[in-house]
Amino acid sequence: MSDAALAKAPKTDHWLNDCFQDIRHYIVDSIRKHDIAVATFDHTKQSPYLKEAIYSLETRSDIFCVALLLEGETTLQIDLEQFTFRENDVIIALPDASKSVTHIKSTAVIQLVAFSADLPIKLNIPEYFFDYVQYYFTSEFKPMWSLAKEEAAHLRHVINSLAYYLNHVEERTFGKDLLMGMFSVFMYELGALATTYAEPLPNTSSRKKQLFLSFYRLAKKYFRQHRELTHYADRLFVTPKYLSEVVKELGGVTATKVIETFVINEAKILLATPSLTIAQVADLLNFSDQSFFGKYFKRMVGISPKAYRENRGTIEGVL
Repeated sequence: MSDAALAKAPKTDHWLNDCFQDIRHYIVDSIRKHDIAVATFDHTKQSPYLKEAIYSLETRSDIFCVALLLEGETTLQIDLEQFTFRENDVIIALPDASKSVTHIKSTAVIQLVAFSADLPIKLNIPEYFFDYVQYYFTSEFKPMWSLAKEEAAHLRHVINSLAYYLNHVEERTFGKDLLMGMFSVFMYELGALATTYAEPLPNTSSRKKQLFLSFYRLAKKYFRQHRELTHYADRLFVTPKYLSEVVKELGGVTATKVIETFVINEAKILLATPSLTIAQVADLLNFSDQSFFGKYFKRMVGISPKAYRENRGTIEGVL
């Protein structure tokens, strides 16, 4: 697709603003429908949105994130390590990685591609290539690639094309096939870049850090079924007290708070889905009944699930 044609396509961030009040809902909804979400975040116009995007993905153990920094600078913490990303840098965030935004420069502009972890398998991408990419997309490699200017410009063009096909997937003949074909191109481009830019991380993990990351990944995977700290402590062969002390020391909050945050963030996403009743949300999160879920949610958020759903986006501090 030519740059002229892309210029006529709706801007991803503008389309997103017009159609979705809640960025978290957009990302999860787009991945649910199409296995892919693409968005552009201009921090000068959309300062809350990047953190909202991180929140939407933080509870998901099945979503890959790839971001290209177009302008400015941002600092992220990934698996307890700080990384500062600048123009033309690519960020690779694995599904089970611990992610948080610590600083965003006011001029930052970021393109984000999020996709379900099993999408390459659904597309029957050759096993040899998938294994090859999986090798570089592990916690043993730095989650940051500093691309040459020309390489970054080309990747940006590929992401713009992916956004175009996603935005027009319903209206174009063979729209889904075109989208999946463009995603395959995107994946092969990442594979080609990995051979040049992926750098191994030094093996400096302490036993406490390994415990923290193991807990974090277990909690992200099982928080819907298990909210009790003892479940995770037993699986990690430590006492609940020691586990909570280590998580507090390295992560700044208790292990119980980590689990509660996963539950509440997921609850907010589910409550933003109109087709789900509050009772169904409670059931999906493994609460015994709607009343228990309501009390839990109000204790954590300060308002009831019903009030949150009715006032979503208008109550300060809720999102």
